[in-house]
Amino acid sequence: MGQDGNHSHRKGSKGLKTKTEAIWPILGCLIKAQEFLKTEENYHCVNKEQKDFLHLFWKWNEDLGKIPVESRADLSSDVINTWLAEKGFDIKLDPVCAPGFAVASILDALVEWKSDGKQCKVDCFYGKQYDGVRMDSGYRILYSPEVGQYLQVYTKTGESVNMAVCDPAGDLDNFGLTRLAMKINDTMIPDSFHPSYISFPMIDCDQNPDISFLKCLEIKGFNIGEALQKTRFRMNENGARAQSAVAMGFRCLCCIQPTFFNIDSPFLLWINSPKTRYPIFTGYFTQETWKKPKDLK
Repeated sequence: MGQDGNHSHRKGSKGLKTKTEAIWPILGCLIKAQEFLKTEENYHCVNKEQKDFLHLFWKWNEDLGKIPVESRADLSSDVINTWLAEKGFDIKLDPVCAPGFAVASILDALVEWKSDGKQCKVDCFYGKQYDGVRMDSGYRILYSPEVGQYLQVYTKTGESVNMAVCDPAGDLDNFGLTRLAMKINDTMIPDSFHPSYISFPMIDCDQNPDISFLKCLEIKGFNIGEALQKTRFRMNENGARAQSAVAMGFRCLCCIQPTFFNIDSPFLLWINSPKTRYPIFTGYFTQETWKKPKDLK
């Protein structure tokens, strides 16, 4: 919000819900699985989302070593689950059957503001007040045709935290927020507006993004049987911290996978007797009778 109103031409939408995207720990898991299998074989996709993801983001791998990401792999999912718990993440993989294995990757990016921030109250566009941060220096206003004017806040270690008031309704699928951020980075230019101070909301966010689209992605006789993600983002007057953990269970394609047959809808039941060719009882049972009897007496 500038001195003459909202400078962004993509205003925020009250109906949209918070969403987070953390690509690096997903890539960390995929690369760790390659290392564990001692292979440079490419992944084989089974759906369009997987193809699009690898097409867009696999090339990021060359920069993985520059990002605060730690990864582990083990034949036991218990070992991976314990490590995740030690790092403060409550996602848990199911047991993996040999020769399957489990991998996990954690992003932990903590940044401190270059200039001191002060606690304040932020007036929301819709009238409500929230806890926020005010700064008198350590920022600049940039412009991109994707979102208009936006805020960039400097940190002590060279990273920048960027904030743009916008309506990304058309950019929510297939990691669209990340793609939008990349477009903004590619098209940004300095802006002539120099506000006396800036303010923005504090953030406390926990999410479990759905990355199930990765299931069945194949490599060297294995595929992903389970894919979980937990993400936390916090921001206050001191800085910001982005944490995200991804865990994957890989199963061997050569193993016979457990199969099942569930009675999970209203069903016909009948009892046969070896003493007669005619059923001695029949019934059709719907959900209102699906309950534990006291006994069979």
